Amino acid sequence: MSALFPADEDIYSDHEEDYDDEDYGDYDGDGDLEMTDDSPGEQRGSQKFTHQELLDLNNRVEKNLKIKWSKIPIFMRKSTHDILFNAALLRYTFIDPDLQLPFYFRNYNTIAKSNFMAEKGVTQHFDITRAIFYYGIDELHCFSRRSHHVRYNIILMAFAWTSGFDTKYCKAGCENFVKAYIKAWIEGLVFEHEMIDTRERDAFFGEWKTGPFDLYFFTDGYAKTMRARLRAHRERFTALGTSPLVSDFLLTLKNGELSDAAFEENGAALAFQWAMSYIADANGTQAVKNKEHAERGGSAGWIEEGSKTLGEVEWDGDLVNAVLEDIDPTLPDPESIKMNKREVDWAGAWITRDQIFRTILKPEEEVGAQSPEVDMMAEMMAKMMST
Repeated sequence: MSALFPADEDIYSDHEEDYDDEDYGDYDGDGDLEMTDDSPGEQRGSQKFTHQELLDLNNRVEKNLKIKWSKIPIFMRKSTHDILFNAALLRYTFIDPDLQLPFYFRNYNTIAKSNFMAEKGVTQHFDITRAIFYYGIDELHCFSRRSHHVRYNIILMAFAWTSGFDTKYCKAGCENFVKAYIKAWIEGLVFEHEMIDTRERDAFFGEWKTGPFDLYFFTDGYAKTMRARLRAHRERFTALGTSPLVSDFLLTLKNGELSDAAFEENGAALAFQWAMSYIADANGTQAVKNKEHAERGGSAGWIEEGSKTLGEVEWDGDLVNAVLEDIDPTLPDPESIKMNKREVDWAGAWITRDQIFRTILKPEEEVGAQSPEVDMMAEMMAKMMST
């Protein structure tokens, strides 16, 4: 893992989603699926498709995918080619098996009716809530380090934990919520490329759905303020480097050997380090990759001439059927739904605005070069690294 603050990178980038350069699937260029005049028809149930019907089905797939992919982060999108011909291979290791793409596409209308946002309480089905978190379509309610809301909440949660959940720095009674979210977030990082383990995330859903607390939403203005305040204290954290415990901690998690005592001792500091270091990791080559992906047509699929035909598609397959399910025409254009315009329950957040910007990360003119709160975090981190 790299040092916390590489000198040549702006780790305080305030993109809504900072995609890194991890390989989550192939990206295919723009173009049309090849359909030759002598392509065979296809049986779907008891129905035999004509040449024109196959073309119509393909057009429906393309049209529906354009809409159904719209809120899913670009790095997760698959090509139309893969949807049609490699459906059995399309699985996300970091998403629960029962929430894979067939579930999402089949339940698109229900998800869209909630404006692609997770909801507390019993009105929104539990599995719909889980899917929204896992797919990262609600930038506040997810586990993705690519969301600045998540990163900033993790940093502040680590601070609150370090303080012993002093009510000067967070709301009373938020300890269980904070620890449950940090555990869920860490679990998502650890198992992103490996066998799925969702115990901590599922435990968090129960805590969040029925509990009183929620994550803090940063409006555009306050996100910029948060970035500036963190930058102001940059040197204090730069000196810390990266804990040698990180790799051992990661291995312990992967092996399922994390004890409650170890998590209590090191969880806050490690979460803080990971949030900071992944900000740096996210700002490197992915910007180039996203540009190349956009130039190739995003998730649009292509097939080399003569390699595949629409007659070979398993049109009755689970994934293709889910894509073909009609989209409710009364739903608004998903691009018109802006997450930063959402209604926010400020009273439900686990921390207040004043605690963030008037107590923990004070304006620089008030504290000068020093901040007792930031010093406390730095000293705790340094102590952990020396043990």
